[in-house]
Amino acid sequence: KVAVRTSRTLVFYLMVANPNATDCYLQMFDLASASVTLGTTVADRVFLVPGASTATTNDGGITQEFAVPMQFNNAMTIAATTTATGSTAPGSSLTITLEYIAG
Repeated sequence: KVAVRTSRTLVFYLMVANPNATDCYLQMFDLASASVTLGTTVADRVFLVPGASTATTNDGGITQEFAVPMQFNNAMTIAATTTATGSTAPGSSLTITLEYIAG
């Protein structure tokens, strides 16, 4: 898990690249990192990030723009996991790009 911000945040854009052959999940929490226990704390947002194609060397991934920004009122902590509510990190790290402003 990674603490992205420790205060109110508005997210306008999200891009995630997944080099793993299997699907992964990006969990996003409206909590400080110390308050998040992966596999126990329920994420505020969860995104399925498709795995890389076995036919090419291209990463799988998602790109999402938000006309109405995602709001994280307290803090923003993120984690990449192998299941939607799990605690196991994928074999290879995801590459995550966020565009946000302080709220």
